[in-house]
Amino acid sequence: MTHWDAIIAAVGLALSGDQGAGRHALSTCWELTSEGDHAQRCVIAHYLADLQQHLDDEVAWDERALQAYPHLTDADLAPIGIPTARGLASSLHLNLGDGYLRGATPCRTSSSRET
Repeated sequence: MTHWDAIIAAVGLALSGDQGAGRHALSTCWELTSEGDHAQRCVIAHYLADLQQHLDDEVAWDERALQAYPHLTDADLAPIGIPTARGLASSLHLNLGDGYLRGATPCRTSSSRET
């Protein structure tokens, strides 16, 4: 499991404008996580998505972030200053929806809705 300090440092590097170094640092953090590290994977994937050069890669990272989200609890995100897991949900959905829109990809849902 990657410690939050390493993830926060990698996010800071990415946000500083050095996308290549940020992408590398976040990718390294991702490699140090396991499938059960949902909170860390959600945050890493969320930020990695924005650092991708190709839309398909961006959408794939946004999908990974959203796939990890249902497993999060408020306590999981408290160490990084996010008081509730719900606070992250809108950003995850908006980023993925934006990627689908830019790629003209129909939104994929886990269940169909009848009208």
